[in-house]
Amino acid sequence: MKALHYSLAALLAFSVSFPLLACSDDSDTSTRAHKEKEAEPEEDTPNQEEPKKDDETGEDEQKGPEDNVVPEPPKEEPKEGWKAVLMPAMATDVEIANAGFTKLSVMLVSTDRETAGEGISAETIRWGIESGLESASMAVNKSQTNESGVASATINATEVPGAVVVVAASDIAPKTVKFDVTVLDKPKGALSATAVYNGNAPVKNYSIKLYDGDEVQCARLDLPKGPITNWKTGDEANPILDPVNDQSAKFENLSTEMKYTLIAYGYSEAGAPVAIGCLDSGTAVFENQTTESTIYLDTIALDPVTTYHIRSYFDLGNVTAALGTVGSVLSKIDAFARNPGGEVYNYIIDAVKTGIAGWAGILADTALSVTGLKSKLQDYLNDTVKSSQTGCKVGLFVCQFGNVIRQMEFIGSLSVQKEGEVELSGHDNYTGLAVYWRLNCTDDPDPNCGRFAIDTSSITSDEVNLLAGDWNGALANAYDKVSIESHELKLKYGEIVMLLFNGFLIPKLTGDECHGKGSTVDEVTKSSLKCAFGKWINTQSVGDWIADLLNTLSLGLGNVSSSTTKGWVDKGMDALISGLGFASAILNVKDAGSDILISGTAFLKDTNADNVVDDINDGKWTGSMSITTKSGDTSVKTSTAVAGIWSAYNNKNVQTGEGTMYCTTPKTETDSKDQLCHYPAIDLESLVEAGMCNDYKACAK
Repeated sequence: MKALHYSLAALLAFSVSFPLLACSDDSDTSTRAHKEKEAEPEEDTPNQEEPKKDDETGEDEQKGPEDNVVPEPPKEEPKEGWKAVLMPAMATDVEIANAGFTKLSVMLVSTDRETAGEGISAETIRWGIESGLESASMAVNKSQTNESGVASATINATEVPGAVVVVAASDIAPKTVKFDVTVLDKPKGALSATAVYNGNAPVKNYSIKLYDGDEVQCARLDLPKGPITNWKTGDEANPILDPVNDQSAKFENLSTEMKYTLIAYGYSEAGAPVAIGCLDSGTAVFENQTTESTIYLDTIALDPVTTYHIRSYFDLGNVTAALGTVGSVLSKIDAFARNPGGEVYNYIIDAVKTGIAGWAGILADTALSVTGLKSKLQDYLNDTVKSSQTGCKVGLFVCQFGNVIRQMEFIGSLSVQKEGEVELSGHDNYTGLAVYWRLNCTDDPDPNCGRFAIDTSSITSDEVNLLAGDWNGALANAYDKVSIESHELKLKYGEIVMLLFNGFLIPKLTGDECHGKGSTVDEVTKSSLKCAFGKWINTQSVGDWIADLLNTLSLGLGNVSSSTTKGWVDKGMDALISGLGFASAILNVKDAGSDILISGTAFLKDTNADNVVDDINDGKWTGSMSITTKSGDTSVKTSTAVAGIWSAYNNKNVQTGEGTMYCTTPKTETDSKDQLCHYPAIDLESLVEAGMCNDYKACAK
């Protein structure tokens, strides 16, 4: 019998405290009383179903009591004496896994002389927890001994590790049995993660966050620009532990039973999330081990989808040559700017030749050349122009005239759409025009020095504008570099030059005192120029100079009066005005058709760390312009290289007052935000010819 294995130990252990009882009627009575007691039913809750008992241990298969009751031994010894001793049937030091369970067992052994050492069956054992209730609970608070005298009860551990003392007691034994139970911590491990980014976004700082894998899954992320969200509820999902703001992180004391998701952000210096990576496979945690993992980050592309204010500054190359016969007239204008004395001289000598009959007229130019007086006369004429403040300015004007018709700033709108992950499309629509009259901007660092906006209402409408076109492109580096494919822009070049000449250049050229008269553009232009040339060149002085010269040469002309030579100079100046052909040239240019074929690049910029593009800068255009002109009934098509620089800013910044990099705070409620915004700076000097017109700049000051 199993109980016999315990008999000697039991008797020895308790012999000192419990003397053996003699065989007597008292013992028989005690035995009978004990048997009668066994037959009595246990006190229990009325109408409670008799709990099932484990066949091996006799444990009640019922849930434990709501209130823990710590059992105590009987306070008084029975008159007949103690008949049993309660002893552990297993080691009293027990360990339980976190949230696990185990059975504790005791044995009730008889100390009766006749049955000493035998297990007593059908006796109630009471169970309770003396300390450590937060870490464990008893499944039952009573169990009965089986035929071997063994009774058991299950202890359930919570998820709180700690020390638990369990007490077992019997009403027929003098002492309790205590078990020291240790509820272990859950199996723990560590997770080490390193963020790796090889893209083009300006990552300066990293942050690695650990999430519950049941709440956040990588497959459900759509490259968010803000906090990770709980996709089930829409609420923000909180990281399990504090984020680690570094490129590498180690998360310790992690349960081996959970699933984990790692999310790494890369931030720009301004704090915008510009890269993201997610890892939810390969993140298993094992007991007492560190799992090494790598999170590869992808670029969070800037959002460029909006409408921008765009400014493009184009250099149309050698446009005067591309204009064919029309351009040759404009080239004369440029020649006059380079050497006004030489151009005036040619027309005066032509008048002299006309005024002096025969060989004498022919000899005049030759004689002047041979004697060196020709260059002196040209220098004199140049000095005459430059010594006059008005004349100097007109020289400077004509010098820059080529720049004005060659280099123009177009202002308008740019709409950008996304066509895929990195694919873009755009529409340019330029409705505004400005030119740069940089007469005295040599020492002025302001890139807008000398900028003049032109009223283009006469040649623009909602349907047709100065310059317009559609393009396709992409984020070339998957982040902030835009690459725009070659596309065509329709340019109203002839009408633009016509507008510049009549609306801007002529008023600048002639000044306020020379308002042209006439019923046609040509008449008005010639009238204005004649007035201007009259101010620039004193024809009487030039006539006197020529009269003295011819009389000194003794060409057989007799005495040439200064009134005669003044008449020749007047005729020469009239011929000069007609020969330059400003008005007729512009009228011919008006009908010139032109198309621009360009491609470009630019960089996007987010200034307020919201991943939305605020401005576009460092834009470059390259391509060509074809011009179709007419020579009689024949159409001639020529081309010229085109270069450009451009920039833009987000239109929404104007509407919302954001984007402080380029919009200042309105001073009054009536101030227009659009007027207070400016474009990102562009390098005009990269297109404007360096040192051009320096001869005139000094005298024009």
